[in-house]
Amino acid sequence: MLSSYFTMPWHLAQMRASCVGPYLDGFIKMLVARGYSADGVRKFIRSVAHFGRWADGAAVGVASWDHKTLRRFRAHLRRCRCEPNRGMFK
Repeated sequence: MLSSYFTMPWHLAQMRASCVGPYLDGFIKMLVARGYSADGVRKFIRSVAHFGRWADGAAVGVASWDHKTLRRFRAHLRRCRCEPNRGMFK
């Protein structure tokens, strides 16, 4: 399902390799079922992938995610230089 929205092999591999990788196809299915456009799905997936890369780099395991984790990520976004388009988290 992810490959329906992103085609570059390196980009797909990067997204799948993060801690959110196993959940992306299910998340896409949910977004499509709720009527999001292809552009909307791509924006959400870019944002979730960004969060996953950050969580991996910060050594924050999925099982420990909570409101504090989201606050830490939000602080990261204020100074983020990870990628030019951060999607929905701007």
